[in-house]
Amino acid sequence: MAEVKTTVLHVLEAIEGGVARHMVNVVRHVDAHHIVATPPERVGGITDTAALEAMAAAGAQLELVDMRRSPTHPRTLAAVGKVQRIASRTRPDVIHGHSAIGGAVGRLAAIGSQSPCVYTPHGFFPARTAWAVERALAPLTDCLVAASKSEAELAQRHGVTVRGRVVVIPNVVDPRECGTPAFDLRGALGVAPDTPIVGTVARLAPQKAPEVFIRAAARIASALPDARFVLVGDGPLAPRVRAEIAAHRFGGRFLLAARPRRR
Repeated sequence: MAEVKTTVLHVLEAIEGGVARHMVNVVRHVDAHHIVATPPERVGGITDTAALEAMAAAGAQLELVDMRRSPTHPRTLAAVGKVQRIASRTRPDVIHGHSAIGGAVGRLAAIGSQSPCVYTPHGFFPARTAWAVERALAPLTDCLVAASKSEAELAQRHGVTVRGRVVVIPNVVDPRECGTPAFDLRGALGVAPDTPIVGTVARLAPQKAPEVFIRAAARIASALPDARFVLVGDGPLAPRVRAEIAAHRFGGRFLLAARPRRR
């Protein structure tokens, strides 16, 4: 008798950055039949087409559903009904919403179904309205998957989940995908092989709090005059990040590098 696999219907609007890579890893490494409801492109953001191709190559069943980054956009509201129809047709064992919009659409689409609903925030947006929406949707969430202990504690503190309905599953990085460095970092900074370099890679968005890294770098810089700092990323907070770097007067010791964008 052929083995019957668990069917998971994922709902994903954020086809970029860590969310897209996470979804690829889930499809590749979790033994299940994965259906991914996703827009063909992320309007107003970056579309990681390589991630969509990787999901399909790993065996995911892609269902194209137009969604936008606003929860009240007509396309997003219409997506709820489309995901409900996909669920009715495929009868998933679990509906799993990813990030804010995918999480909202997935949980609303699960109303009235027999499928338990899982939600992975991939980082909460720190705004009063966003927290209000998360609290309103909390009763529809059978399990919230946090990427860290601090994210789980944040969810409980803001009332978007309750103890017993949250689990922590840290994100992972496959070192085989890192490849060789695209450029000589020490050469770009003009520093010696033994010079301390402190760096991070992050989307410049409120969820990533890049200003915290910059302020930490400023404190390190005062204690280690020869240290150099690197922030690799791009996003809506880029102007604020540049202003923050200038305000701390690193004197050329801080490199802000934008990641190449893929479409």
